[in-house]
Amino acid sequence: GFVDESQPEIFCQILSNEPSEKLVEMGYDSSKMVFRTEDGAISNAVWDVMMYNLLEQVPKIQDAFYKAHKMNDKSTKAAIHSRFHLEAALLLRKHVNNSVSECQQLLEKANGYDSTKHPRLPLIRKHLKFLVETFVKVRHTLDETIQSETASRKQ
Repeated sequence: GFVDESQPEIFCQILSNEPSEKLVEMGYDSSKMVFRTEDGAISNAVWDVMMYNLLEQVPKIQDAFYKAHKMNDKSTKAAIHSRFHLEAALLLRKHVNNSVSECQQLLEKANGYDSTKHPRLPLIRKHLKFLVETFVKVRHTLDETIQSETASRKQ
């Protein structure tokens, strides 16, 4: 086996047991819900799904966001993203922090086993380290976004 560290993207690991039809239409698809491994960039589908989930708290705006997405109304969609960008970034950072923590716990657990008895452990460790490195890059991207959004709201 091998770990392909040259892959440009990884699945963001945002999971939904039974995604609604609307959530799928918003972009909930493992091929679209990705983080870039090189720089921690976040796909538009991740932002759209996070925003749609966040807006469950405000159904009228969630409906407007969904309609704007369906109608390809980029202006309305961008305005809603702009209005709630900080909240979506905070929600996504919580997910990323949990993913980093989970991968680190698995890595610690893997380090407790003997590689001579479990020959795939080096591969598993390498994969987990790759995931942690990517999630840390994403967290850095989110931290910059949160800092910028917080500063702009103070003005």
